[in-house]
Amino acid sequence: MIIPGAGTVTICSAGHLPVLVVGAGQGVRALDCPVNMALGVDVGDVPFEQARAKTPPGATLVLYTDGLIGTPGSDMELGIAELTVPLRQLFADAPGLEKAADRVLAGLLPDPESHNADVTLLLAQLPAA
Repeated sequence: MIIPGAGTVTICSAGHLPVLVVGAGQGVRALDCPVNMALGVDVGDVPFEQARAKTPPGATLVLYTDGLIGTPGSDMELGIAELTVPLRQLFADAPGLEKAADRVLAGLLPDPESHNADVTLLLAQLPAA
């Protein structure tokens, strides 16, 4: 949930990779969020914890699946670090979200036909003020 004008987002993770935030002139960082049980896992009545994170006006949230940053058995932390490189470069040039997504996908998946994992990349830009 995004609270316009408050400079915060509320996030909840159901076993997902960390949400990244790209802020103008502030680089790329992961939002702090407790990781809960994956959706669909029946372990009884386990509540999902949420977290609030400060975000600068105009920042972009980056949500993605593991298929974008690695393959089964690969180092996910290394994959996240590799994802931050094009994000840092792209938003310095401010090409717009669609072009940024296209460039990230082309940079991380140069031969998409040979990539055998499902890939999702979602960029959501917060209001500038």
